[in-house]
Amino acid sequence: MRGYITNQFTEKNYSKNELSTIHKRLIYNHIGWIYSLRSQLLVPTPWEHASQNSLVKKYAERTREVFGVGLFGDDITENQRI
Repeated sequence: MRGYITNQFTEKNYSKNELSTIHKRLIYNHIGWIYSLRSQLLVPTPWEHASQNSLVKKYAERTREVFGVGLFGDDITENQRI
């Protein structure tokens, strides 16, 4: 990350403190994007059969628990379930 944000090709030279602030902001934005992507990818899709009311739903939930696929049991993803 630090190799992409330098004073090498700029007209105005930034101080080390300013560059550090830019690096932190980029890293925090990237972490936020990763968590947003995680939340979106953990939402069950129609082909996972999690929304059906039958033996298929129970089997899909059991498979998710055994193999760790799909939503985790935390507050954030539980509140975002479709």
